[in-house]
Amino acid sequence: PMLIIDGEEIDFNMYRYMYLGYKNSMSGGDDTYWNEDTDGSMAATLLDNVEYSFRMTYTWLRLGRNLDITMDEADEAELAQAMAEEQAQEGFMETMAQYNIPDMQTYEAVMRQNFLVQKISQAYQLMLAEENEEELKAGVVSAKHILIPFDEEEEDTEKAEADAKAIADTIYGQIQAAADKEAAFEALREENNNDPGQPEEGYTFGIGEMMTEFYEGALALEPGSISEPIRTSYGYHIIMRLPWNEAYYEENKASLTSNATGEILEPRMQELEKELVVEYGPNYEYVSIANVK
Repeated sequence: PMLIIDGEEIDFNMYRYMYLGYKNSMSGGDDTYWNEDTDGSMAATLLDNVEYSFRMTYTWLRLGRNLDITMDEADEAELAQAMAEEQAQEGFMETMAQYNIPDMQTYEAVMRQNFLVQKISQAYQLMLAEENEEELKAGVVSAKHILIPFDEEEEDTEKAEADAKAIADTIYGQIQAAADKEAAFEALREENNNDPGQPEEGYTFGIGEMMTEFYEGALALEPGSISEPIRTSYGYHIIMRLPWNEAYYEENKASLTSNATGEILEPRMQELEKELVVEYGPNYEYVSIANVK
């Protein structure tokens, strides 16, 4: 074995698959890239990346054991079908070679491991979402906005920003002067439709899905209230927060909370990763750019 993690051996073929994948990712497939590695630091980074990837995989597997998550009959059938469909595709063997998978045993091991890790990840993130639902819900926002973009044709960026800000301030003033502010917002949004992708019902989003300034500005509003112009790299936004959309949340819970659950998950995974027992096989010392091909 090249590595032994938590008592499980990683053989040369599995290690080679991961090593060459990271090697090609770092070099863009150009082996002359490594000619610049005169002090060996790039090769050391490659080794670290490969080991870290294995550590993360086995952290998920350890978590799966802790939660008693295993492959059941339905999973086995789904995996078998997925592998059969891949193997039936034209050029399957060439794809295997492209991804540095030398034989069917390694292919099946990679597919099985990836399938199980994905199952564990999805189950645990769902568990975190349920445990922290009120907190996660509080970070989901529905909003509409009026965007006044910077004039990309204006060479003077300061002037482009000032012009956009002046227009946004004027629109905001018109909204504030109206007796029915929401109606005024909607009318002015129609007149200044600079975000053609904006759904008619507005956006619903969680942390990490919008520009930070936009997200924080929308989150700070009460439903029905309207922000002053908020600057992002796109321009100035006037945001109106919408009422809570329970149906949309329930339908899209996983995607809306994935970034937030990730923030909860990361420190827990780091603690589990520290508990891994990692040993190096007798041939590990010979791993190098020249030796692993």
